[in-house]
Amino acid sequence: MIGPQSHLSRQFVAMAKRCAILYAVMLVIPLVRIGISAYRVYTVLTGLPPAYIEVPVDTETRMFSSLFLVGVIWFVGFFDVELCHGVSRRSFANVGMIANVAIAAATTLILMPVQYAGASLRLSARAMTEPQLESLYRSPLGVLLYLQGGRSDRFQFAGTDCPIGTLANRAACSEPAAVPFGWLYMSMKMFSMMLIVASLGMLAGVLVAWVFNGSVLRWTGGSLLLIAVVAVYTVFSPWWYSGDQYDGAMPRTLYWMRNLLSGSVIRYVGERQVISYVAWIPFVFSILVFAVCAFAVDRMTARREIHPVRGRLIV
Repeated sequence: MIGPQSHLSRQFVAMAKRCAILYAVMLVIPLVRIGISAYRVYTVLTGLPPAYIEVPVDTETRMFSSLFLVGVIWFVGFFDVELCHGVSRRSFANVGMIANVAIAAATTLILMPVQYAGASLRLSARAMTEPQLESLYRSPLGVLLYLQGGRSDRFQFAGTDCPIGTLANRAACSEPAAVPFGWLYMSMKMFSMMLIVASLGMLAGVLVAWVFNGSVLRWTGGSLLLIAVVAVYTVFSPWWYSGDQYDGAMPRTLYWMRNLLSGSVIRYVGERQVISYVAWIPFVFSILVFAVCAFAVDRMTARREIHPVRGRLIV
């Protein structure tokens, strides 16, 4: 018997494989770097006192540049090639969008258990005696104390309660307590961060490809848009958290934008302020950012023409 034929063309399948390989490589590279850093931490822990390790390994930041660049590489390096092989613009854009969601989800699935275990271990370490802490530092589990992600880790705990005006003095604040299903809130936060970075990379890649295949007017306008996208990525990457307390010198629009990115909510109860972290705020914001970027990508790829050199090759 002849089975049902697939509606996917060979060109589409080949493109999907190239996309999967590219995104897999760009996912593995930062994971290998994190693994090397973890091994270095372990060798230091087994040979020197823990105080010699001053800077924890920020696993979230390690992923940002890779997830941003993979969108740029895919839309700049493969667009003309796939069009020349008969792949439609719509298919190319859709595969890129799906790949960006997939790499954000894969990053979350891989890193979140490590982040959750490390945050739980740091919480339990507060109640340990000095000999227990020393034993923990010397064990392989001690590495988890240094593989941190301060942006998503906060969602494992309940809000901090502080007297008004004393947020900078953590000694005056209540100790955060772990909340049920903290792993779920951490996952939502981490996925939202990775999706935003991947979406901005996808948009930057389309802008570059769109600018390089247009008139002087397109070069000018597209370059300005590209500068804006790169500036947003550069500014927001270290700015997911820049302190919870409202800074009067900061424009209120930027203050609310920071809250959308961080998910932090400040409530005032009498003479105290309660800082809590709401996971669905950055999660919904990331979906909106992805939708806007996806709409821009769809419109720009639909209107982009094949480079003249490619056109001669096809003829």
